[in-house]
Amino acid sequence: MLFTAGKKLFALYLAHAGLANAFGAAGSLAALLMWLYFSAAVLLLGAEYAAARGRQRTQSAARIRLNKPDD
Repeated sequence: MLFTAGKKLFALYLAHAGLANAFGAAGSLAALLMWLYFSAAVLLLGAEYAAARGRQRTQSAARIRLNKPDD
C-alpha cells in the first residue's frame, strides 16, 4: 500500500517537474536514483515492521507458556 502510494506520488512529481527534460540524461539518472532510494526505504520500513511484529509475538508466546499452569 505504501509502495503504491509512493509510486503514484512519484509519477505525479515527474509529470509536473519535467526533471528529465530539463537536464536530459542526468535528470533521468537523478529520477532513477530518487526512485531507488524511495523503494529501499519502503523495503527497510517493511522489514523493520515485520521484525518488531515477530518479536512481539515471540514475547507474547513466552508469557503464555510461563503463565500456563502445569497439569
